[in-house]
Amino acid sequence: EKTQNMSLEKAMQSAKNSYRADIDAGFHMLHIDPSIDIHAQPSIDQVLERVYELYDFCWSYAQQKKQDIIFEIGTEEQSGSNNTQEELEYTLEKMRQFC
Repeated sequence: EKTQNMSLEKAMQSAKNSYRADIDAGFHMLHIDPSIDIHAQPSIDQVLERVYELYDFCWSYAQQKKQDIIFEIGTEEQSGSNNTQEELEYTLEKMRQFC
């Protein structure tokens, strides 16, 4: 996605295609982290909206395939630093509400 300078919409579709292939291959755990954006610095709420879309897609597809699946969620660019306690609590609460 990055080397092809894809738009957000195309990158999200590419991610869905990749997750679909993972589920078809029998993966039981998926990592969802759409925090890297080559066009902008997304807010935590924008990242969470992307997580929700990808999570819903993967969950629905896995259910169609009658597969159990679990998720690992990431919401920060991998820069070597950690989220603050407040950011973590916010993210966990938003994910709890979504799920």
